[in-house]
Amino acid sequence: MNHGSFAAVVCALLVAGAANASGGCGQRELRDKSAATVTLSPEKVFASGQPLFYLRYTNGVHVLYFRPEDVVAFLEEELAGLRARYPTMTFSETRLPLGWIRQDLPLKEDTDLFKYGLRNPGFALDIDLLVAGLLDKGLAAVDFLPLRNPHQEAGNSHDPNDPSSIKRIDWNTREEEGRIYCDASGREIHRTVDAIIVGGSSSSSPRPADP
Repeated sequence: MNHGSFAAVVCALLVAGAANASGGCGQRELRDKSAATVTLSPEKVFASGQPLFYLRYTNGVHVLYFRPEDVVAFLEEELAGLRARYPTMTFSETRLPLGWIRQDLPLKEDTDLFKYGLRNPGFALDIDLLVAGLLDKGLAAVDFLPLRNPHQEAGNSHDPNDPSSIKRIDWNTREEEGRIYCDASGREIHRTVDAIIVGGSSSSSPRPADP
């Protein structure tokens, strides 16, 4: 796949300790029966040739692409879930920041999702969870050679370097648990911390409420 020039920083969360954490994307972890296979549809992501959201990983020199409608739908679902789970707290669209994203649609060009994290530090911390959620649904395209040509991507051609399926490995240590996503050759695509383990039980903190 072909892809343009971008600037974004996404922190790699390095975890040491227990099984499936320090091993990362090793062949032992990839072959483990607990590793789940996630099917991606890059041809669907690029089908329309429309501008996309993206995140670039400088440590792995790869880019993830997402359709705007998939990002919006995921954040809408997240917002509804927060409101249902914490009915006494107030969550506005700018907290996710769904409102800002809506204002930018339709996109005029490929847009770095991290720009919204610069507006809202809380969202900067949650971007990895958004990416993990979209990967779990197969709503992403992974590009290991980021030189995008939208017209070529909209066709039937597919770069064999870019995976159409990946592995998700659940990891845990004494302090944290989360997910790591890898391609078949062992290249790490994305890693997230889902919960902090306190007193022997895991807990994830809700997003702060609006003032």
